[in-house]
Amino acid sequence: AADAATPAEPAAPSAEPEPPDQADGRLRIRAHGSGRPIAGAHVASLAGMVRSDADGVVALDDSPADDGALEQYHVVAAGFWPRRDAVAVDGVITLRPLEVRAVYLPYERLWDSESLDWALGLARSGLISAIVIDIKEEGGGVLPLAATEAVRSIDAVVDPGADMAAFLDELAWLGVYRIARQVVFLDTRLGRSDLETALLTPDGRQLRDDMGLGWTTPFSAKARRYNIDIALQAARHFDEIQFDYIRFPAGPFQVHAETTGEQRSAAVARFAREAGHALHAVGAAVSIDTFGETTVIRAEDAVGQVLEDLIPYVDYYSPMLYPSTWAPGTFGLEYPPAHPGRIVEIAMRTAVERVRESGVSGVLVRPWLQDYRDYQPRRLHYGYQDVMAQIEASAAQGGAGFMLWNPALRYETDVLATLRDAEAVTVSAGGP
Repeated sequence: AADAATPAEPAAPSAEPEPPDQADGRLRIRAHGSGRPIAGAHVASLAGMVRSDADGVVALDDSPADDGALEQYHVVAAGFWPRRDAVAVDGVITLRPLEVRAVYLPYERLWDSESLDWALGLARSGLISAIVIDIKEEGGGVLPLAATEAVRSIDAVVDPGADMAAFLDELAWLGVYRIARQVVFLDTRLGRSDLETALLTPDGRQLRDDMGLGWTTPFSAKARRYNIDIALQAARHFDEIQFDYIRFPAGPFQVHAETTGEQRSAAVARFAREAGHALHAVGAAVSIDTFGETTVIRAEDAVGQVLEDLIPYVDYYSPMLYPSTWAPGTFGLEYPPAHPGRIVEIAMRTAVERVRESGVSGVLVRPWLQDYRDYQPRRLHYGYQDVMAQIEASAAQGGAGFMLWNPALRYETDVLATLRDAEAVTVSAGGP
């Protein structure tokens, strides 16, 4: 199932002008079609892992492949489809450009065959180019296809009964980019089974939040490894692993009194570094979800998420920019949910500028956007104009696609249809 789930790549890249000579000991990473260099690509082989330079070039290891076989590479670059077991042609590996128009399919919907059929219907009609699917949920339950021996040993497998491998294979066949959403440190099951991994209350119990869900700690090497191993299992079936709850809990908890902001941000960044290295080595892209305010707050704010500390290790930085999450008065707006486009515009402009100023190459900002009713006092309905305003604002500031959030699956599909039709016109006119 793993091999079948890997998206098909073109049999050979389109002809490159003046193909470079492979004898110079360098590998070139290029965009399929345009041939432009891809900087910051992660390139993994038996010899190890390196990143392409500003000209899309990596130095090749001098040692030949075993038994005279052609060297194969896993290549991951933000804004492109990953390639696994790729073979260079004339010293060049090409990657197909990727534009993400995604919806979210939550864990609890995986029990419902109608929801799976609904997702496949969106794919067949071209309304989505990508989908985000839970593989590990907020309580710590894990899909069977992502389960490790450690997961099984604590009875954390939660089986929805559906043939998820077949479902994911069909999405791949339809050309849909598959993103696995993995909740990380919010994990009742792991912390309850092993208090060494847990955030603890002063009396030595696992810390629970106001929803009764338990937390593990980013300071625990065992908790980090547990989640990385799950991600590696899931990577056999997905193109990208997206980490959510990659943080400490928000609120006045004991951990914040006992640690410094620098220590918390370092612990979260360490997980991003370890996970990024492991997943890039197997050809999977990596993204992280963060609070929307991390786009504009530059210091650690209790939860350990600092943009500059995290982006060196991921391909996509995905702030949750839902206008309903911003406090009254933010950006000078009395009621932020009434200004969805403006909220996204300011947050995205700041985030993209910070990424550029950091000097880190090979990372893009791809936000989560609100496609559900406002939950602040005015309870505003979010319709076509509100969702489209967010998408357009993100694109105008350099966003690399988007993901829509509505766990009830009541998405504004007319928005998706408009974007699909606009893309079709662009392609027919000879655009990208």
